[in-house]
Amino acid sequence: MTVRARVIFLGTGTSTGVPVIGCTCAVCRSINPRDIRLRPSIYLDVPDRAKVALLLGRFPSGAYDPFADIIRRIEHDSETRTLLETIGDDERASLGWLRGMGDAPAAEDGGQPGRDRERVVAFLDALRAAETASAELFVAWVAVCPLAGLRGGLRTIAAREATNAALLAERLRALGAVPRATIGEPTRAAALARVGARELADEEKLALVLAHHPEDADAGQAIMAAAESLGDHPETQETLCLIAAAEAATVSWLRAHHATMVERHVPPARASGDEG
Repeated sequence: MTVRARVIFLGTGTSTGVPVIGCTCAVCRSINPRDIRLRPSIYLDVPDRAKVALLLGRFPSGAYDPFADIIRRIEHDSETRTLLETIGDDERASLGWLRGMGDAPAAEDGGQPGRDRERVVAFLDALRAAETASAELFVAWVAVCPLAGLRGGLRTIAAREATNAALLAERLRALGAVPRATIGEPTRAAALARVGARELADEEKLALVLAHHPEDADAGQAIMAAAESLGDHPETQETLCLIAAAEAATVSWLRAHHATMVERHVPPARASGDEG
């Protein structure tokens, strides 16, 4: 593949640039404009596909974990550790999506949905309302969660849901629609009361969430199905694909954390000689 690119040198000086702060040599004290140089850097003006290739060249492994080294060093701050773990899930999902885009054929957006516009807008708006409510629920859960490790993950998930809602609202406006959908107040109030209840154990709250998603992929299945029906509108389609990946990542992390909590509460099995 031949790629046309323009390379602009932004700096050709030393690693610190010239003049060096605090240096009194003749060059650093010079008033000649040619002696003033930024640190070495270039700007590459390339097509989008080449930009993806350059980015993925920096992260060639599909198992890339941006915070692995830092997380291993955090021993006594479980909230920060799980916060970084869940942010790392987002990083891997983004890189996975970029890898898929790098291999996919170029596609042009079909513009405004035609006959399906009402269906597309209704789905995006309903999903936006659900993501908005979900973000609110996770924030309420964080406020009463006594477990630092769980709390760190919940913070990331709350931010993830709020970001999804904002992206969907932005997409709706781009389609000429106004976000209007809301979750019914009785349903919203009941859900907030449940996740905000201090007397309800976090393990039980996790079980309630996971009961709706027997498998991790179930969380984004309906969103992926909607995305696959929008082949002529790649911007909306890919937005939904990433949101579906985020939903699956959320359920996967919650399931893993719940399994760890359950294991801690299971008493060790008795040896056969102790029976009777």
